[in-house]
Amino acid sequence: MECEQCKDYVFEYIDKSLDQSKLDSIKEHLHSCKTCKKFYDEEDSLYDESFTDMIEQVDQIALKDDIITKIQTKFHEGDTKKN
Repeated sequence: MECEQCKDYVFEYIDKSLDQSKLDSIKEHLHSCKTCKKFYDEEDSLYDESFTDMIEQVDQIALKDDIITKIQTKFHEGDTKKN
């Protein structure tokens, strides 16, 4: 595999969304090419950070949704007590 091909597939490699033969070819190339290995390590690190940030944002949204649901429930309980 050539460097350009390896870099083209690096995100799919990180996701493990390639067929096994491509995964193996990229893995082999990364073991033999310091430049591509460095590129992979940098992209993998950014990917991990982005994924972690995304999970934190989803957790915050879920928490906000939970709070909104609790407020709506309390609001509707107040309406029921008035009637």
